[in-house]
Amino acid sequence: MFRWTIVSRVAQYSAELDGVFVALADPTRRGVIRRLGRGPTSVGDLAREFPMTLPPS
Repeated sequence: MFRWTIVSRVAQYSAELDGVFVALADPTRRGVIRRLGRGPTSVGDLAREFPMTLPPS
């Protein structure tokens, strides 16, 4: 019963899961998530830690 519940949930949310897995396939995005897991930071600090640019302000 438990396995069927998991399979049913995965099928129900497969479109959302696809988006999550696609996003996490990028190493920079995984790094940003790891960094945010250590605590809050500013966008500017994130941009300095990773190969990204910010839009002009």
